[in-house]
Amino acid sequence: KKINLKNRLDYLKNNKVYENVFFKNNIYMNTFLVKQLQIELLNKLTLLFDDSLILKYRFVEFIGETKTISIIQLSKMLNEFYNNQYKSNDCLLLLRSRILSKIENNIKNGSPTILNTNDINDLFDEIYKKINLKKIFSYIYFLQPISEQSFVLNKIFSGFGRMYSKFPDVGFISGLHKKSLELVEEDIAYVDLYGFYGYNANAHPFFTKHVIDLENIWGGDNLTDLVINVDYEKKDVDFYLRGEKIQLISMNVISSRNRPVIHRFLCDINQIDAADLDLTKKIIFDNWKSFKNNKVTFIPEVKMAEIILSRNKWLLNISLYKKENNEVELFSELIRDAESGLIPFQFYVRPLKVKYLKNIDQMNDIYKPQYINLKNVTSYKLLFRIIKKSKILLLEQNTPNSSDKERYPGDFRNNTIEIGVENYFIPMENN
Repeated sequence: KKINLKNRLDYLKNNKVYENVFFKNNIYMNTFLVKQLQIELLNKLTLLFDDSLILKYRFVEFIGETKTISIIQLSKMLNEFYNNQYKSNDCLLLLRSRILSKIENNIKNGSPTILNTNDINDLFDEIYKKINLKKIFSYIYFLQPISEQSFVLNKIFSGFGRMYSKFPDVGFISGLHKKSLELVEEDIAYVDLYGFYGYNANAHPFFTKHVIDLENIWGGDNLTDLVINVDYEKKDVDFYLRGEKIQLISMNVISSRNRPVIHRFLCDINQIDAADLDLTKKIIFDNWKSFKNNKVTFIPEVKMAEIILSRNKWLLNISLYKKENNEVELFSELIRDAESGLIPFQFYVRPLKVKYLKNIDQMNDIYKPQYINLKNVTSYKLLFRIIKKSKILLLEQNTPNSSDKERYPGDFRNNTIEIGVENYFIPMENN
């Protein structure tokens, strides 16, 4: 109550505790259509941050020659490979550093980074020269619309129908697979790396011509029938099942990090688990100590073709606030910073460096970014709990915000929307 009166916060009656987010009727997407150019640029940039390509490059360098490897041979060398893989000179990491350096310079100048078509095409040309990309890639982009033509990119996951395989109606997935294989000039088949791993959500119908039964209990093909061909000259790795060329995919929802080593390797070298193009977040987590001497550090956004890849962010060093342990005085100081434009009133917050947590309840506040409205009476307790666990906070812009959603057309108005755009493609050299 004291904080509410001192800072003129809104009362609880203005808060929406529950909101019905379900539409009464099916919504047919005739708006918020992502442009082809936007998807093409996202594809090229995602390839640069696709760790499956790095793993493939490192594995080829580790083998060091053109040869055929059986699963038994692979299992015997994987521990050595994982222990020594970082010794290779990764061309993709060097290319990533070019774009990250540009963003770092803009952060120092306090200016946003706009990646244009030429920037992306130049980087893609370098990738195309160094790594064999002549295979089918599939990513799904989760986008939140700001307007009908502009979006915020939230997350990227592997495609091939993986995110849809748990839906009630999944018959379309096999059709997508069949159509995508028409892009390839040679006979090739998708093969699903199937396994429950004690998690029933991994259960799904069989969509592919063959299924490799990783757990040897579901009646699919045996893992020992798989052969790996390493082409050192082309920097490529191909897979064959009883003499038939295949492309391995995983339709499981569980992360590959929770699988046995050989299963994890087969998944990770063929497709991403997930990717993140929030490029300023990469810089912050790698270099946060260099920002900690400032009370507030502004990290401007990164955009590309009307898509926000990284929202505006602010780093707060709470230890530099005068009354960090006094709840009322601390919030008064935070609100003064918001009124002066130093930080926003509404944002998502997460601790950057967390102290020791004693129980699950303490973890709940930091498991994912928490929404904070400094004018809202229910927010200050949550924010203060988070502050007590970490003195360095990462604030992220609330975009799209309520004003953006008010401008959504028709049935979309005032609703929170996220669009999943899945695509299949074979990278082609720039003309």
